[in-house]
Amino acid sequence: MERNLAAEREVRQFQSSFSRWSDYRSTSPPQRKLYQGFIETCDIARKAANDLEIAHLLLGLLTIDDSSPANFLSTSGIDAEHLTGLLQKHLPTGVKASLDPPPLTDPLHQLSITAWDEARHLDSETVEPDHLLLAVLLSDDLVVRKVSDSLNVNDLELAEKLRQRLQ
Repeated sequence: MERNLAAEREVRQFQSSFSRWSDYRSTSPPQRKLYQGFIETCDIARKAANDLEIAHLLLGLLTIDDSSPANFLSTSGIDAEHLTGLLQKHLPTGVKASLDPPPLTDPLHQLSITAWDEARHLDSETVEPDHLLLAVLLSDDLVVRKVSDSLNVNDLELAEKLRQRLQ
């Protein structure tokens, strides 16, 4: 019960940052996947007592069952499990945090704006996991950059490929 209350608070906090998203209880499968990704993201950040960062969101997106972002990366030649391991290796570690949601950071808030702008540009009325992945690829997050460099991935080319797929 305590975990469910903490999860509800976390989702509300994400929703306030991603204010234009529809209700997470929507019957829309993409919205349910976003909700699941948010919970995973918060759990990942809490385990390391970190603020929520862009790399945590990417890890959360990769944990979603039948994740469209993970499928896209896989079809682009990127192994999601290897990517997950590299992200975890580059994220700072610390003491496990309390059940309170970790605070959102300005970069994650800016990422939410980018994801919404990309969704709107692609004629979508909702932000879906792929729009978040697109925003992550366009971000200048240091951890994401280190991982991309170690995988020899050009994020801008990958972002353009994802845009074409979403059109």
